[in-house]
Amino acid sequence: MKNKKLISLLTICLCAGVMAGCAKTPEESLVKQKGSASLGNYEEGAPLDEMNAEQSTSEGAENAGNAEGTGTADAAGTAEGTGSTDASGNPVNTGTAVNMEIGNASGNAGTAESPLRKALGAPERYQNDFEDATGNLSVKTDAVVEIPDANQVSAVSVSQHPFDQAQIDLITKTFFPDGVIYRLDDLFAMTKSECMAKLEELKGYVAQGNLDPYNYGTDENGNLHFDIYEAISSLEEEYENAPEERTLTEVTPELTPWESDTSDGESLPGDFYGLVKQPDETEYVYTLKTYDSMPMDISIVKVHEDPKTKEKQYQSGSRWMEYYVICNAISEHGNTGWQNVPTEEEFKNTLGITLEEAQAEAEAKLSELGLTDMKLNNWDYGILGMEHPNDRGDDFTSEVVDEGMILHYTRVVNQLPITYTQAMGGSLEDMNSDMQTWCYEMVDFVVTKDGIDSVSLWNLYDIGETRTENLSLMSFADIIKVYEKMILIQNAAMMDYAETARINIDRITFGYTRIYEPATSSQTGILVPAWDFFGGISQSIRDEDGTLQEYPHEGFKTNSQITINAIDGSIIDRSLGY
Repeated sequence: MKNKKLISLLTICLCAGVMAGCAKTPEESLVKQKGSASLGNYEEGAPLDEMNAEQSTSEGAENAGNAEGTGTADAAGTAEGTGSTDASGNPVNTGTAVNMEIGNASGNAGTAESPLRKALGAPERYQNDFEDATGNLSVKTDAVVEIPDANQVSAVSVSQHPFDQAQIDLITKTFFPDGVIYRLDDLFAMTKSECMAKLEELKGYVAQGNLDPYNYGTDENGNLHFDIYEAISSLEEEYENAPEERTLTEVTPELTPWESDTSDGESLPGDFYGLVKQPDETEYVYTLKTYDSMPMDISIVKVHEDPKTKEKQYQSGSRWMEYYVICNAISEHGNTGWQNVPTEEEFKNTLGITLEEAQAEAEAKLSELGLTDMKLNNWDYGILGMEHPNDRGDDFTSEVVDEGMILHYTRVVNQLPITYTQAMGGSLEDMNSDMQTWCYEMVDFVVTKDGIDSVSLWNLYDIGETRTENLSLMSFADIIKVYEKMILIQNAAMMDYAETARINIDRITFGYTRIYEPATSSQTGILVPAWDFFGGISQSIRDEDGTLQEYPHEGFKTNSQITINAIDGSIIDRSLGY
């Protein structure tokens, strides 16, 4: 069962100085705020260019005043021979902060001269090691600091985009302009001959005295979970209405009401499951859903053939996973249940598509959808696995059947992107809560050399009014103080079962996240700037027999270990969305 647990784990995991004009770090901001305070009426600050000009003037005057007796910072950024003091007469480090290094920033990290980076006082790379009082929980930070080239940072209102027929028609026209769409359920409707064959099989078991042919067992009262007589009765009824041959019914994608309405007379929307046949004979499963925390759930998945049975897989049985996650798991744990995983050289030789080509495919569709403010935020190589039971039937293996690129898109508002993380949001603090929750907007593509393989569109936003034009932000140095304190507090419970644990942070980003107050409204929220610290956790855990097991799993690249509000330093729980 170890392989199955690991497969499930991998599946679940596919959740220095103070600048002028920046807020101090209040002690109370370290605790997550509740109610209306979590959305806040954020303070208007000075525009970034004014802050930087003021900062440059201040630094120039300070440097002139400290011309004598001031040394230089060493390679690690430690100042030596400084001659200035603070108001209490304590020496002031006028060099670069200790453990901040300048390195090569990646992707959307911005430039060292960007107004936002300068105003925040943030380096291009940050390094530091620290631990809790026991020394058993430690944090290693060696991270690129990604800051976009934004000229202002605002608080912006957002709301749920309507999931109406116009939106559904636009999605359908964009992805399937020439496709023919059928009701998916028709594929699984039994014909008369299939019903009769199943009836004869079940009646044969009864004749043999075998009333539990599939070994479903009994409940606590000794009653069989599988009622073979009820199954026979249902099949006999189904046989009367079953067609002689299986036929597909052409349909228009829509969210139709359930047959039974709610007690108050309000109709609830039902799900849509369609099978799309394209002119080139490729097929897609097209799904529309709306429920509770997911007001909009649109899924488009290409139908693949099982290499073993040569049958097309219309139901779940395959999944895309990040290539590096599978490779790391194999190197760390050996047999993970994945088969035929290519080496990196093999993967790149057979991939057959570049990142630029994959982006062009995805962004052409985004343009048709009118989502022109969506930009690529994160991407990875992916492999498609087809699940099969093993020879014993007690576990599953996943065989690699395709390769592609997994692209994560997010909105960019005033040059500032919404940061992509694997967290869905919309969770409940208490499982007994009856609050209506709201998962994040997500727009994901998988593109292969054969074109778009799958698309996920969740909870599209409507961007509203600007709540605060120029936010007053905390400096990077003050954010780091919050980070170093709170990441230890947040992970302290891990030491209840782990002997040692090491959190490894390799990427720090500045971008928007959406927060909301579910007790007030699950349909509106606000985009606020936040710092995310990405990385994984290595643990050593002692088994029941006393053996110490090492778990060096580094986690997904998009797993944010802590999210800090850039305005007030409060902690944002990404699983909750506030």
